[in-house]
Amino acid sequence: MRTKRLDWSLRSLADADTIFGFYAETASFETARSAKDAIARGTQTLQRNPLAYRTGKRGTREYVMQQFPFIIIYRVYPSHIRIIRVLHQARSYFN
Repeated sequence: MRTKRLDWSLRSLADADTIFGFYAETASFETARSAKDAIARGTQTLQRNPLAYRTGKRGTREYVMQQFPFIIIYRVYPSHIRIIRVLHQARSYFN
């Protein structure tokens, strides 16, 4: 199976930067790096099988991370996958 190209929204990139900054400030640089790596692994996993993860709101899908309390929210298109947001599991989106 061919993997789809990833396209990150500006908000999703900002989300990832905020997560990294939070852990760097409140925990350690190593924890921040682990969170960043976990997000990267999650996107690689959903890239291989994007329809395997739960249905979200308004045509999105959700990859729930295991190691950190975040959800990668994305949409699947014929040619690519768009990462919409990376949010804490307690936050809502599309309110």
